[in-house]
Amino acid sequence: LYNLHVTASHAYVSELSRDCSKQAAYNASFFVILFVSTLLFMLHVMAWSFLMGTNDIGTARISQAITCVTCLVFFVVSWQYLLPGRPALQPIPAGQTLLTAGFYKLFRTVRAIRSQYPAVTYFLLACSLGEAGGTALVSISTTFMKEFMKMNANESAYRLAPRLSISPQQSV
Repeated sequence: LYNLHVTASHAYVSELSRDCSKQAAYNASFFVILFVSTLLFMLHVMAWSFLMGTNDIGTARISQAITCVTCLVFFVVSWQYLLPGRPALQPIPAGQTLLTAGFYKLFRTVRAIRSQYPAVTYFLLACSLGEAGGTALVSISTTFMKEFMKMNANESAYRLAPRLSISPQQSV
């Protein structure tokens, strides 16, 4: 549901303004909100986890409970009241469905970019692989800390601190 919501929201972002500087300001504001929200969410989960004295499973349950309640409330409000209906910008081409039309258009766009702007192709590929690598690193490091270093969710910063000659207060 989250990915569907974000995809639909991003489809409208380009229509907020035709002025490039305003559009850049909107995009910057959206990313600031995203990062601040992520920080607040993590602090919220950590606080509840600390207050309840939970282990890894309890922390994950708290995180999922907060996520489900927050998404339910905000998705319902945004879809019911903040995203008004509007007519389609273009008809669905013959022989395609609403589900496949986007993929056909994406394929044509990628083909046009590859033929007209080869440098952009390599840049986008590098960004994609970099993002995949960063995500894989987070997944692998979390597994490594859990399975090989025997850390739980509350220990990661404090257990590494003595090895790095950093006090726990400095690591937070």
